[in-house]
Amino acid sequence: MPFKNQDEFEIELARLWMLAEKAIKAIEVLRDGVEEASILELRYAGRREIQARLLRQSCSGREMTAEEEKQWQDHATEACENCIKARDDAIDSAVMYLNGRVEDAVDKIGLPKVLLAFPELPEFRRRIRQINDLIVESRGDRTKLNQIYTTVLEEHLPEVLRIFWRFKDNEAIGAALEKAADERAEQSYAAGRRDKVKLVAIFGALLLSILGNVLSVPIVWLLKKLWCYFWGP
Repeated sequence: MPFKNQDEFEIELARLWMLAEKAIKAIEVLRDGVEEASILELRYAGRREIQARLLRQSCSGREMTAEEEKQWQDHATEACENCIKARDDAIDSAVMYLNGRVEDAVDKIGLPKVLLAFPELPEFRRRIRQINDLIVESRGDRTKLNQIYTTVLEEHLPEVLRIFWRFKDNEAIGAALEKAADERAEQSYAAGRRDKVKLVAIFGALLLSILGNVLSVPIVWLLKKLWCYFWGP
């Protein structure tokens, strides 16, 4: 949609920028880190806004030519679209993170334990499906994309976050995940020891084979007996 003037453009840009920041803050609080893709989009938006402003200033005191007006409209439109992309990227990232954390817990400690400690799981999954369905719909009809993501940000995501914080702060789930992590570490350590034993066994077999060719049979026989005693036949 063409902008009538610089003021109208900057009002719309500020509105979209704040929506993007709201979505970015949500994912940053969740992950305790920066959402780089969205930050880059805001950077691009800022660059386009400066380009639009500088072009206006260069034409101060006279009417823009048709080509200059087109360039200005392009900068203004791209700046707004970059803000929209920043918001949408942050929402996509937040939904993936939320769903991934919960389903990872289900995989690691089992559905019964998660349901026992977090009975809101079915409701959480239902709301995640709703959001994913809306996102898929937005991909099919690009004219609905902006409105759909605005609806997700304003109406759906806050409720999902509310449910998720109860999951994240659940001590029983936290303890179960720590126990599962400890068990996986022990299994990994045991598997590593078994691999080392197998390696020693292979090396020992090769060594005995070499000794069998260069030493007397009685010594090799004794070594084999000792090997069987300690390592098995």
